[in-house]
Amino acid sequence: MSLALLADENIPGPVIRGLEAAGHDVLSVARAAAGINDLAVLDLARRTGRRLLTLDGDFGDLIFKHGEVPPVAVVYLRLHPIRNDEMLATALRVLAETPDGHFAAASREVTRLRPLRAWPLTQ
Repeated sequence: MSLALLADENIPGPVIRGLEAAGHDVLSVARAAAGINDLAVLDLARRTGRRLLTLDGDFGDLIFKHGEVPPVAVVYLRLHPIRNDEMLATALRVLAETPDGHFAAASREVTRLRPLRAWPLTQ
């Protein structure tokens, strides 16, 4: 299953290339709009219809505490220390198990899914 993804600036190039090699359509914030703030990242994900892949937990606060409108889905990887091979394997696993309309917070072993309140988006 190929997914449209927006890789936040903190997602390393080797991971992006691995996601692309797995068949995913990946737009990199670092390549497309380097330096934009988190609200602009959310907006870019929404406008392009992409799932957001990030290492930044602030997106959960923006969506759940501050009421920002979410994209299709958010995959927040909680990996420390960061190793590209483990990040790619975890991202591929979590992307496969995260349905539209959910925020996934994932470690190497566990994924917690939380429904996005504003999903589906209405125009």
